[in-house]
Amino acid sequence: MPRDTFLRLPQEKRERILEAAWREFEAVPFADASINRIVRAAGIPRGSFYQYFEDKTDLFRHLLREMYAFMMDGFLKTLRGSGGDLFAAMLDCYDAFLKLEAQGEGKRIERYITVLKRNPGMELQQMSRCNPSQLREDVTREVFRYLDRTRIRCPDEAHCEALNSLCFGSLASALVSVRSGELTAAQGREHLVIYLDYLKCGALPQQDGAGKEALV
Repeated sequence: MPRDTFLRLPQEKRERILEAAWREFEAVPFADASINRIVRAAGIPRGSFYQYFEDKTDLFRHLLREMYAFMMDGFLKTLRGSGGDLFAAMLDCYDAFLKLEAQGEGKRIERYITVLKRNPGMELQQMSRCNPSQLREDVTREVFRYLDRTRIRCPDEAHCEALNSLCFGSLASALVSVRSGELTAAQGREHLVIYLDYLKCGALPQQDGAGKEALV
């Protein structure tokens, strides 16, 4: 978490430091990111950095936590709009991101995706959730507030939280593939539908002969 000295800074200075940090983490993997480059870009002494953050990891986590909170706020609004349908909400989130990007307003999410690409294999979602202020618990509580668990075979909290994480992983994968140019927007959505379909219906043959509900 940022130190109190950072939180007491004027807003302009806080934003300047965070902007310099985002640019650094966008440009290189976390392991290669340089505090020296960040402080030079922000126009602050290196010694001041350690009055604001414990180290580079602390700064990185702060950026990810802010982004996680921003994305989850948008997701919760989408979940409410879908009537608690987790799978429909994921597709709506995908469409909403592409719409924001087309309008030139998707910079914040685009940055997060760029960092994902720069750090393959890093547990960014887990890192962003590692928050002493209990962000994860607060968000989970909000998800369960709006999630329609009658649509889920195992509606207990552990299964629902695992399903939510898997759905978000599928969403992030589709968005990264589109952003990198590996897939078109339509192809990315088709892939997301397939992943969500497996999460929704499972890979094993149905035993009761009932037809599955198609994702749209």
